[in-house]
Amino acid sequence: MLPWMVHLFTHPSVRPDNPHRWVHACEMKFWIRWFTESFGLGIDYTFGPYFREFMGYPFVGGHPTYLVGLLHWLLGGLALVLLARAAVVLWRRRKRWREQCIGRDSASAFTQNAALWGFGLLLTLSSFSIHRHYMIVLFPLEFLWVARLALASAPEQTRSLRLGRALLLSLWCAQFLISANMLAYIHARQNFAGAEYGIPYGAQCAAR
Repeated sequence: MLPWMVHLFTHPSVRPDNPHRWVHACEMKFWIRWFTESFGLGIDYTFGPYFREFMGYPFVGGHPTYLVGLLHWLLGGLALVLLARAAVVLWRRRKRWREQCIGRDSASAFTQNAALWGFGLLLTLSSFSIHRHYMIVLFPLEFLWVARLALASAPEQTRSLRLGRALLLSLWCAQFLISANMLAYIHARQNFAGAEYGIPYGAQCAAR
């Protein structure tokens, strides 16, 4: 991380004497992106102005079906259900809140919480602008977090374990369908000028 830290302290836009630097610590971008990326939300960052068109995908006979839009609503609903179930479990175990936050139950829980709280707090308190690509190194732990949310009460209730697995399967299916439609949309459009995705490689070769 040393080259990254040197860049942050020397780059004009993020130098320590920037009077508006404290605003970044209030944005809570680390946890917002942790949450959205974990549940497959955030393609709007990739497609930019083309995201609304993508929400109408796939097109049948030239007319939008809005399946992708419905799948995004499904992801949001599943996320709320998983968070609500986890909140109930945490409330029941509130006497062990310190162990839960540290993750003393397992090595997986400890590693995940080290990223969620340790890395997240350090990055946020640095008051630097948190770019989305900073989260790439964490993506396996984000999905581990979702799985632990779904299966949090598994040791206590068998029915809860089955429901958690069903929610995870639904989440996987929705994300798979969105990913498949995303690839089809990129193949069909071949031009995302002005967006983060840019121009696909195939279109660049054809232009040459």
